[in-house]
Amino acid sequence: MTAAYRFEPQYCRREFDASEVGEVRQVLRSMATKEHAYANMLAELAEYEEAARSARNGEPRYDHKALAFSERAQRMPGYQWAKVYMAAWPSLRVAAMRLLSLSCSASACEHSWSIEGWIHSKKRNSNRMG
Repeated sequence: MTAAYRFEPQYCRREFDASEVGEVRQVLRSMATKEHAYANMLAELAEYEEAARSARNGEPRYDHKALAFSERAQRMPGYQWAKVYMAAWPSLRVAAMRLLSLSCSASACEHSWSIEGWIHSKKRNSNRMG
């Protein structure tokens, strides 16, 4: 999933091609809400990409946005990085935290599906107290 890589600290500084950017925008469109409108996400994405480009090119910047792309920040787990460093981009921050909190291993997905299956099963529904 390209969108998750766009917000992953270890990969966010790399250059993305047009098809990857299109995929990121499509994912953001599907994640947009009333509080975090798609237009706001696109505006913040442009600022975010500018900050990433500056970091990639080694341009000196001394603001909070530049800290998000520092070597120390890149060693943080993705979800924690988004929570700490993406305050300048609040709508993108919500999307990034949702993307970076997804399980990416088969065992974690199987566990999640097992719990969801139990929640929606007849056995669980028959165990109501009352």
